[in-house]
Amino acid sequence: MWPHEIDLSPRGCRHSATCDARTLMTDRFRRSTVGLAALAVVAVAMVGVNPLTAPNSAVSPVRAVAPDRSASAAPDATGYSLAYLPWLGDGEAVESEASVSVTAVAQLGGTFWDAAIDGDVVVAGTGLRVSTFRWSREDGLTLLGRSEILDDNVFGLQLIGDRVYAAAGTSGLVIVDVRDLNNPHVVSRTPLRASAIDVAVDAGYAYIAAADGLRIVDVSLATNPRVVGGRSGPGTARRVVVASNTAYVLEETGGHLWAVDVSNPVEPKPGASFEEVATDLTMSRGLLYVVGWDGLAVFDIADPDAPRELGRDAGAGGFALAVRDGVAFVGSYDVLAAYDVADPTSISPVGEIALSEPFPPSMLVAGPDMLVMPIPGPYIEPGLWTTYDVGRRLLVFDTTVPANLSEAGRSEYIPTFIGQCGSAGRYAACVGYGGIDLLDLASPEHSEAIGRLDIDSNIYAAPVVAEDHAFVLAYDWSADRPFRRRLVVIDLADPKHLREVASLALPALDDVYGQLELDGHRLFVSGSDGLRRIDVSVPARPIDRGLAIRLADAWAFEVVHRYAFVVDRQRLRVVELAEDGEGAVVAELALHKRDEASGGRLVSDRAHLFVPSRLGGLNVIDVSAPRSPRIVGHVADQPTTGETMCCETAAFLFDGLLVTTGNGLTVFDVADPSEPAVVGAYHAPRALIRAQRRAFVIGAALQGAHVYASFGAEEAVLGIFALEIRRTSTVRRYGSREAEHVEAR
Repeated sequence: MWPHEIDLSPRGCRHSATCDARTLMTDRFRRSTVGLAALAVVAVAMVGVNPLTAPNSAVSPVRAVAPDRSASAAPDATGYSLAYLPWLGDGEAVESEASVSVTAVAQLGGTFWDAAIDGDVVVAGTGLRVSTFRWSREDGLTLLGRSEILDDNVFGLQLIGDRVYAAAGTSGLVIVDVRDLNNPHVVSRTPLRASAIDVAVDAGYAYIAAADGLRIVDVSLATNPRVVGGRSGPGTARRVVVASNTAYVLEETGGHLWAVDVSNPVEPKPGASFEEVATDLTMSRGLLYVVGWDGLAVFDIADPDAPRELGRDAGAGGFALAVRDGVAFVGSYDVLAAYDVADPTSISPVGEIALSEPFPPSMLVAGPDMLVMPIPGPYIEPGLWTTYDVGRRLLVFDTTVPANLSEAGRSEYIPTFIGQCGSAGRYAACVGYGGIDLLDLASPEHSEAIGRLDIDSNIYAAPVVAEDHAFVLAYDWSADRPFRRRLVVIDLADPKHLREVASLALPALDDVYGQLELDGHRLFVSGSDGLRRIDVSVPARPIDRGLAIRLADAWAFEVVHRYAFVVDRQRLRVVELAEDGEGAVVAELALHKRDEASGGRLVSDRAHLFVPSRLGGLNVIDVSAPRSPRIVGHVADQPTTGETMCCETAAFLFDGLLVTTGNGLTVFDVADPSEPAVVGAYHAPRALIRAQRRAFVIGAALQGAHVYASFGAEEAVLGIFALEIRRTSTVRRYGSREAEHVEAR
């Protein structure tokens, strides 16, 4: 196994023997042409690694190379790990070093982009997987199976026979065998030059709407597809349909529609041009249907070189379109409408239904007497919660009588993301869309949401769980300040039926930030006014005991015995708590000047306080003598992260490891608090997001050796990933130009 990065710089180290070995090997490497060739081999070997199916770990430095521990390995912009390659020369050295691998072993939820229907079988792209469902009017949609985790979202798909052809972003064209609906599995992956967004299959060829135009793949042999041709367009292709040797491609940004002659798939040629600006298109009975904000239009394409408009309804605009049996269905922001198009020259409305979850549908798919609408879910803004508080599911409509459309069912609620969480044994109570989700984390592959409570307020802080109750800090959003806050108490005794059992109004504040911390029967709430103490000895009857300390900017804090450790951006304040009334600040400590505390969760082992920074660094503070805190360990900010963490950091401490979240996961070895080091990391690469932006962790929960983290970006959420954290022991032997890498698990 070859590490992924080379360290040649003569940095300081703590052991003279290994420093001398490092210096000797580094000098020889610089003089060695063999070493330079090895460097080229390593660079080539890095290409094509899949961070979702291979461990995404950052190996701690080998002592023979001994880089500064404060600048330990960290993930690069693509999410791959960094390690160090020593000189492979004639000297001999045997070194052993502990490291940690972070591997995605399962994924839950994700954005719904597209679906397909075959009788009572519905196939959908759910996040980074292809999922199969069974539909019945009695039971609704029942999840049957899910494919392996892909490298990117399934943006478009087509079901033909027992195979699903999926346009899966940076994964390219993925063909999934669904003969066994309970166990769909990938049979081939065909990478493309740019992200695949939609797919149409015709006569043994798959036509891919991609970020660089139209790509054509020969799929006559499903296990070995071949890219045979393509044609660039005016921009990113979003949708594609094919008929009579012509592909009709819809461009993403401007909504321009263009045609490509694919009679010779190897050499496609420009086809007819359209003046139309559209949001969606489809084919039915040899006619091309196009919808946009200018309405619904129907084109006769019998002569592909001269398409002819047959009819138009300027009032039938929308986002998504499906046509079946002479009826066109148009989905807009809050309405699904049906139009009679049996006579294309005279389009007329026949019925509509208000959507229960108003959000632009990504696609409409029509089947016999039914229509499936994937609801993609909300967009995310860095540093904020969702801009839309809506669903992430499949809706099914009864279209037997188009004039009387009705919602016939929906997929079970699958949380697309989890916000900050509080742990409850095998359960985690997490902030969800407009409420609290209770997740059963018994095993990574079978994680599921088993309970939910809708709360008619916004939630920012992580819930706190004690035995069979969860405490939630909620606030009412308004344009005017201050914001009204309240403490909500939830009964978890029946995990499938959560109940709100108490609501305690708290003083309004000019901000929405705050955290909860439970110490025995005392619940502390932070805010811009300080720390507030609430008696929860009887959870159903919480009592506000007033301020425990009046402090400005009391965001992140940790309570240990009778002391509260409060961190703002660049300092720690130690508060001695009083039994009744307000306590007092008894000590202050400045953090490293170049660090900026994340404002997220703090964690302690009672003797040490661990304070993550916003750029992936760490301060370790000895608080065994609370009145005399001192920094005993420090990891500098990680410049390789490339950008400030967008969200509040969560932190988990277990087995001598500290896991923090932000733009990804970072794992620190803190077994020796005086020498903390980054030993592992996981970052969702930019390629996972359609807009090629960095993904960040919205929220996370810890269960055993697995961290459940939900990744999001400005454009979409990626779902919840179960990340396995595993210690490894690495032994490296150098000599006779050979190296051995052994992992003990």
